[in-house]
Amino acid sequence: MKTFAQVEAENGGKFPGFAVLRHLLAAAVLVHHGRGLISGALAVPEGDGGGQIGLLDRLAALPHILTTFDALKPGVFAEVAAFFALSGFLVTASAMRTGDVRNFLTLRALRIVPALTTVVVLSAVLLGAAVTTLPLTSYFLNADFWLYFRNMVGLVVYALPGVFPHNPVPDNVNANLWTLFPEICCYLALAAMIATGALRDRRILGWAVVASALAIFALTEPGAQWVSTRVWDKHFEGWFIAWIFMGGGAFYRFADRIPFSAPAAAASFAVYYFGMLLRIPDVVSAPFLIYATIAFGALHFPRLRHFDTHDYSYGIYLYGYPISQTLVFVLIGLGLLPNSLLGSIPVIAAALALTAAFSAFSWRTIEKPALAWKRAIPSAARDASGGIREAIITPSAAR
Repeated sequence: MKTFAQVEAENGGKFPGFAVLRHLLAAAVLVHHGRGLISGALAVPEGDGGGQIGLLDRLAALPHILTTFDALKPGVFAEVAAFFALSGFLVTASAMRTGDVRNFLTLRALRIVPALTTVVVLSAVLLGAAVTTLPLTSYFLNADFWLYFRNMVGLVVYALPGVFPHNPVPDNVNANLWTLFPEICCYLALAAMIATGALRDRRILGWAVVASALAIFALTEPGAQWVSTRVWDKHFEGWFIAWIFMGGGAFYRFADRIPFSAPAAAASFAVYYFGMLLRIPDVVSAPFLIYATIAFGALHFPRLRHFDTHDYSYGIYLYGYPISQTLVFVLIGLGLLPNSLLGSIPVIAAALALTAAFSAFSWRTIEKPALAWKRAIPSAARDASGGIREAIITPSAAR
């Protein structure tokens, strides 16, 4: 049976399915948020009691759960978690190839900062000014307007003064920005591992992930529950998706020992799916999602090769929420469409179309030109085929 390292080598140092998966996940986030932005976010009490019900009771209730919207929750949780799993895999590969803290962080900044800065500025200066309920002078002089620009450095602020106060989900311009802080923390952790040389010895990352998994299990199992891996019952906590990121990184470092199997990937996703429904500790279910995610990356989609060289996924993720909120403000708020499931369909369709257009424009005019600067970084110019294979043949990495 082939290992993931062999799959990577056979594909010229790449995993062909990752480009497709990124776009699918970004679109899924947009569609998921679209309905919620119309119906309003339903508050779910912290610790809704699902983890306190016995496993046998949850098994007995499973047939009923599969007929409700709760059956979709594992997929909802996977939208961001899978993003972080594949990001951990790919960014760790980049860190290994780069081998230099400054160059590694420069590469990350070139990918993240230009589009992020653009969406923050456009949201504050153009969108906010167009829809705010405040006079423009008051809007631009309001302290909350200036606080919004902290998003450009990962200090997340959701609200702009007077913007969307009457939407079903009020005072929230871009909820997707919540992932910025854990993502930046992951980059800094990898940078520290580069600086200390720990990344070259894969045992360190491997044992760190295993030891932290045991600690998380002890702290989150139903008898303890000192910490929670979930924000209400809507998505994983930021610290837990950061752990999933590091799990993806550890997967990369051991890719020469992990066998690739499409049936195993399907079985892994099934274990993750039913583990989530049965409220098995998330730290047990998440590794199965990581395997399924990376295995998807090993698949081929010949008719979708366009996405190999045109990465709109980041733009879809960044622009989707403010565009959806604006459409809700205009179409639902002004009574042009009913606030119902029927009304959500054209809103989501329009959001997908507009977001795709914005994302394509962002890629061509902002993100791709910014990435061209990486040619000035010597370590970034290496052949991408030096990824997993480089990690295998390097003496210090082969331990």
